[in-house]
Amino acid sequence: MIPLRYVVRRVAVAAALIVALTFLTFLIYEAIPTQPGRILLGNNQHPTHAEVALANHALGVDRPLVTQYADWLWHAVRGDFGIQWLAASYDYQGHVKGPSVASALWPATVVSLGVVAGGVLVLLALVVPLAAVCAARPGSRFDKLTAGLLLVGISTHPLVIGILLQSFAANKLHWLPNSGYCSISYSNLYFCSGAGAWVEHLVLPWITFAIFFAALYVRVLRVSLIETLDEPFVSTARAKGASETRVLFRHALRNALRPILTMTGMEIGTAVSILVYIEVVFALPGLGRLSLGALNGSQGYDRPVIAGCVFVIAVAVFGANLVVDLLYPLIDPRVAASGRAPRRFAPRGASA
Repeated sequence: MIPLRYVVRRVAVAAALIVALTFLTFLIYEAIPTQPGRILLGNNQHPTHAEVALANHALGVDRPLVTQYADWLWHAVRGDFGIQWLAASYDYQGHVKGPSVASALWPATVVSLGVVAGGVLVLLALVVPLAAVCAARPGSRFDKLTAGLLLVGISTHPLVIGILLQSFAANKLHWLPNSGYCSISYSNLYFCSGAGAWVEHLVLPWITFAIFFAALYVRVLRVSLIETLDEPFVSTARAKGASETRVLFRHALRNALRPILTMTGMEIGTAVSILVYIEVVFALPGLGRLSLGALNGSQGYDRPVIAGCVFVIAVAVFGANLVVDLLYPLIDPRVAASGRAPRRFAPRGASA
């Protein structure tokens, strides 16, 4: 097992980075030359300085920045991210009310998690068999054809991949819905529900997600498998009469997965950026579209929504990296035997 001290240290570092990222969000917003109070005075084209100052006071942005952030962080760790400025109502007497950020943030998080989780499963279902066949026959026509096709996938922008899949599979062939989202269980936020409808609406986003990452993952896993197949324990398994399929999937694959596990933790940030394009193309109400909506206000930016999205994404990224480190002993027992934290590494040798 990984030492408890290592886990505590990683959690502490992750918490410090989350604080730094969210505080940076406040700093950037403070540097933008806007008056947040004007968001509440949207219908008033020529507000007086007194009206703007009163609106700023209602939002609490007239206080020192550190005080604003400390107050926000104290509530955020308890799940209260404030109200949505762009959807708030104002009585021009210094009182403001509106829907909470959490009411939009948590449903959007569920949508984004569904896209990422399903996309990762489709990615693994595509990567593992392709890499295994390519590693078993390196240099074959199938190996070269696979490399060429996957290179096209990674060279194509995810926005283009999504639009192409939407045009052919949805609009032309009518196999799947072209956009929208359905929840698994009944919810008044969406127009449909049910596990079947949920899967139908997410198949194309999952495939789009998987295609973008497939080329890199297949290449890395193929190289790792080729190196692992040359290890002495593989020769021993073959000498004992194990079939090539058993050697490949039972013995070599488990040891070759460590680079993939490392990449998964490193690519979480990239997955978030890809998520924005996928949600825009397929009209999914996830964190990507929520962030874009908060940044597209005609009167200003919705800082509480942006800060809430940054907080959730940061927790997801650092949490995923922590989970990856905790999974290392299951993939490679040598990590547990050493009693030390796993180290990131890349494949080495002639095959690399």
